[in-house]
Amino acid sequence: MIGRLQLALDAAASLKDLKEVRDYARILTNLLQAHNLTRQVVDDASLVHINASREMGKYLQQIDKSPGVQMSGGCIVQPPGNIPTLKDLGIDKMLASRVQTLAKVGDVVFNRYIEEIRQRHDRAFAASA
Repeated sequence: MIGRLQLALDAAASLKDLKEVRDYARILTNLLQAHNLTRQVVDDASLVHINASREMGKYLQQIDKSPGVQMSGGCIVQPPGNIPTLKDLGIDKMLASRVQTLAKVGDVVFNRYIEEIRQRHDRAFAASA
């Protein structure tokens, strides 16, 4: 299942695809934790969740932002209809903020974090052997 999620993440072509992978990875992580599966399996699902979240953040940073409703000379000016809002994208402000913050983390720091998780797996596997 985790392999399928990783393949789906690699193939994601839209924000909707990324959000779907992220949501499924989060559900799978919670399910695996609830069934007390090995830490490595839970971490693998978490890594897909983290990577999907980061990719969502990168995507959100690149798209045009909706200016929202504005006041102009006492009149309400509606935003252009061709720029989707976060609500249109199925994302709340908190999630948008979190994933964009994660996307701002430099590649070196992010990859070091991922490597630390993988090394923890290796140490746990070696200790159990």
